[in-house]
Amino acid sequence: MKGFTHWFASAVPVGAGFRIRGLGVRERMRAKMVNRPRGTGDYLFMLFLDPVKIQVDGELRSFPARSLIAWPSGAGHLYGNPAIPWLHSWFHCEGPLIERLVKSSGITLGRV
Repeated sequence: MKGFTHWFASAVPVGAGFRIRGLGVRERMRAKMVNRPRGTGDYLFMLFLDPVKIQVDGELRSFPARSLIAWPSGAGHLYGNPAIPWLHSWFHCEGPLIERLVKSSGITLGRV
């Protein structure tokens, strides 16, 4: 399956209080690290399909393929694989519904 990414010109309402800003499926990245010290202005959910390094609690650690992480708005991100190209799927979303769903789900943000 070929990957794709799409950023919407404005956040797309999916339901009351839930909007998607961007989506990537099987996006191929070259061997590199992505560093966003201030994060993004939304929630970011990311599934890594290859081995990856992710900064957690200030420490860069290695994780296997099929690792999932979610970051809240404004949380810094450092992730990738500087040695090999890698695949990941992701979506950026916002709104009061996603905030409530994350809180009620037991998901620990910023943890793999």
